[in-house]
Formats: sequence, C-alpha cells, structure tokens
Amino acid sequence: MASKPAPRHKRQTKPSAHLRTAAEAKAWLESNGISQAEFARSHGLPRMAVVDTLRGRSRGLRGDHHTAAIALGMKAAPGEPARAVPSAKGR
Repeated sequence: MASKPAPRHKRQTKPSAHLRTAAEAKAWLESNGISQAEFARSHGLPRMAVVDTLRGRSRGLRGDHHTAAIALGMKAAPGEPARAVPSAKGR
C-alpha cells in the first residue's frame, strides 16, 4: 500500500507566542518601566485606545483598539495563527 503524499498547501510555521491577558500586558508594561501613555505614543495610538484595551472596556475588534491589542500582545496579527490559551473549564 502506497503512502499518501503530503498536501501541497501545508506550510511550515513556527508556533506563535503565548497571547497575553490584559493583566499580563499591564504587568509587562510596569515591569519594563513603560507607562501606558508612553506605549501609546511610541506606537502612534491614542492613549485611551491602550487604556480601554487594558481595562477590558474594548475587545479590540476594529481600528485603534485592534491595533493596540496586537501591539500589547493580546491578539495575534492578521494572518498569523493564534494559539489559544487553555481555559480553566473542564479541569
């Protein structure tokens, strides 16, 4: 019996890094001595887009909030595979 050839569309990708929660992103900023306003300025974002994303007021679906979530490591960039964080449910 002959083995099946590997599909051509499958590409090699390295696993993406762990996506941060809002609390982890905020802790990362604090541990690196970066204020939320400074982070926003350095990424060309409105300060409130960063603040709202870190506070959980925005889910980062569109626009500046989406860009802020990507820059903070809370969402994968478009086109990159996202690695889900295991939930505590079912444990």
